Amino acid sequence: MHLESAYANNSRKYVGQSIKIREGPNLLTGRAIFTDDLKFPNMLYVSFLRSPYAHARIKEIEVGDAMNAKGVSLVLTGEDIDNECYSPSMKNAKPYKRFGLARGKVIYAGEPVAAVLASDRYAAEDALDLIRVEYEPLPVILETSEALKSGATLIHDEMPDNVYYATHFESGSISSVFRNTDYLLEETFSNSSYTGSPIECRSCIADFNPYTRELKVWLPNQLIHSLKTMLSIWLKIPEHLISVESPQVGGAFGTKCGGFPEEVVVCALSMIVGRPVKWTETRTENLMSSVQMHEIAHNVQVAFDNTGKILGLSDKIVANIGSYATIGNFEPVTHSWTYLPGPYHIPNMLVDVKCVATNKGPFGAVRGFGRILGSFTIERVIELISRKLGIDPLEVRIKNTIKPNSFPYVSVTGEYYDNNDFIGCLQRTGDKFGYIKWRKFQTELKKQGKFVGIGISTSIGPSGLDATKTQGIPGWESVWMRMDPSGKVTIATGLCAQGQSHSTVLSQIAADILGVGIDEIKVIEGNTESTPYGLGTWSDRSAVAGGTATMHAAKLLRDRIIRIASYRFQVSPVDIVLEGSRAHSKSQWNKFLTFADIAWMAYYQVDLLPPNSEPGLEVTGRFVPPNIIYPDESGRRNESPTYSNSCHMAAVEVDIETGKVNVLQYASVHDAGTVINPAIVEGQSLGCLAQGLGVSLYEELCYNQSGQMVASTFTDYIIPSVDVIPVRLEIILNETPSSIESGFRGGGQSGSMATPAAIINAIDDALDGSVGIINRIPMSQERVWELVSKNKALYSTLGREKVGV
Repeated sequence: MHLESAYANNSRKYVGQSIKIREGPNLLTGRAIFTDDLKFPNMLYVSFLRSPYAHARIKEIEVGDAMNAKGVSLVLTGEDIDNECYSPSMKNAKPYKRFGLARGKVIYAGEPVAAVLASDRYAAEDALDLIRVEYEPLPVILETSEALKSGATLIHDEMPDNVYYATHFESGSISSVFRNTDYLLEETFSNSSYTGSPIECRSCIADFNPYTRELKVWLPNQLIHSLKTMLSIWLKIPEHLISVESPQVGGAFGTKCGGFPEEVVVCALSMIVGRPVKWTETRTENLMSSVQMHEIAHNVQVAFDNTGKILGLSDKIVANIGSYATIGNFEPVTHSWTYLPGPYHIPNMLVDVKCVATNKGPFGAVRGFGRILGSFTIERVIELISRKLGIDPLEVRIKNTIKPNSFPYVSVTGEYYDNNDFIGCLQRTGDKFGYIKWRKFQTELKKQGKFVGIGISTSIGPSGLDATKTQGIPGWESVWMRMDPSGKVTIATGLCAQGQSHSTVLSQIAADILGVGIDEIKVIEGNTESTPYGLGTWSDRSAVAGGTATMHAAKLLRDRIIRIASYRFQVSPVDIVLEGSRAHSKSQWNKFLTFADIAWMAYYQVDLLPPNSEPGLEVTGRFVPPNIIYPDESGRRNESPTYSNSCHMAAVEVDIETGKVNVLQYASVHDAGTVINPAIVEGQSLGCLAQGLGVSLYEELCYNQSGQMVASTFTDYIIPSVDVIPVRLEIILNETPSSIESGFRGGGQSGSMATPAAIINAIDDALDGSVGIINRIPMSQERVWELVSKNKALYSTLGREKVGV
């Protein structure tokens, strides 16, 4: 593995250095505390009875036997509590209500129907078998084509049809372009359902004090302050009486944004019994009932000329939303088309969207947030154009890529690219991968009967998303910073880490600005009581929003320190240098005050401070994202202040006897702007690759005809392990500072978005398009084998016939 960075050999600053993560020792030695590790006196445990039906009316629930079971304290059904949980509120979307426990009807297999509260988890689980539920089965609809039929059974009774949300977008003149184009390509690209599969499943503890009326909640979560606000609404408790704490989070990938029915019910149960209540889900519950990214089908028509230049694109999208939308609303579908142009200049675009209700599990935010499908679609289009015209796919990409002199650039869907190096990333990836050599090597290998292919892809990722108008979550962030009387620094942030190493990177930023050692800084996060209100960690916003807010806070604190030192030395503030936890006078270097000296004055010798100075050394830094353009009437918008981008190249070999795909070499160039910690970005990029390989080749949540999930364990839902990570792997950083003051961009998403298209393009290239157009992910071993099995011509290449087909 190889990592390059413009800061790699710069020993004068922390930013740009691969500092070992401060969180590592606790995590590696097992001392880190996760929600399920917590135990409190008098705690009760809850288990959920889940519907075996994907669609049915609840006629009657009998809980008497369960209530009388040993250890059981309480049994609740949907008729006992009316607490709502997250429901979408997008403009023009049809409203519906989702409750903590199903009321009157279930609409997916696994929906919580009843909750049992008992002295231990085993007693609660055993009592579930004693609950009797009479269901009236209803027709099950899993495919959008069935849901859209006239007279189809309604998934949500309060909706007039099964279309949650529909929209139309048009920029330019598609009809004119299509009439006058040299070539018109038509194809459909889609995905199977998949999920985030974090190592740690969901968990929640609630403790309501009936005397103070305070509710304390512990759970792994990505945006604790927003969840606190929402719990106040759903539970009807004043927000100042709620505190939310997120201990260590064992992975999230969008699936721990909160607002789930189980969390609301756990809180409601604690409010009823006045004791701590705990729930931790099983892996099966996680796969069935947390968050799933269902099928988003892009039916595209693309006009292009005889040089390979794209002139216009029409996209009719039909998205399977399943039973409910979780936090993120239907926006993953919107992101799948607004991000579709990626780094390419597409002058004309038309989009029609339908988000459709079915009886599959809840739909929502999974890493990539629908953008994987947008990237997959345009990158497959590029490959098909290349094949049609007989032009190298790298050349077609360069032909369509936005040129360096075009920035700032506004895409056809409204995205504002402030300062990017798309061409540079393409060229650098080609150089590091050895693209020209691989093309020659590929020819030789094919002569030997080996099916080797090369795939290319690119992607764009948001950095510091502002979703005020679409998801109801703004993009601003605040950081509170204090230097205590000993001269040491504490940073408090509303960010919630799930592996991003906030303690390390925020300390690196502050240390450079303040002139202190990184070990003299402590970072607090994950607790609403001890951190400023913030919007959490999602959509690559930690470095851009939290990092820039940290930079602003550190500058404010630095200015306070400099003002005190310049006053004590009777010199101009410009004469003061902060270095080594000291304030020096440049004109008289032997004159200095330690930060401990200055801090002691600020707190305990305030008579020595400059006139009109406030005592103490506490500041708040805020980041408000620039460049934001809220959606206009046509839907054009820009929700991100800047964008990261990635370019990936892969070489694979396809074993046509078994369908197995072996990744021979992989290279990715990621532009995260000014890199804070190269090793952390490398780790994020490697994680992106691993998840991208899962989406490309393995992960698929399968349902049978009755709506039962048949991939409810890791035996059936296959996730990639270390043995599928390419041995020959290069991760390269291309640092193009953003227009934001800090220069930062995101480092944890655009890589996962690029991987599937690179792998599928490589598989398609290996088979020379002889099995037809590969237009769906994942391309599992079974699916590849089935495609190859239908084409005996491939076997004549090896001089033998396939046996047994």
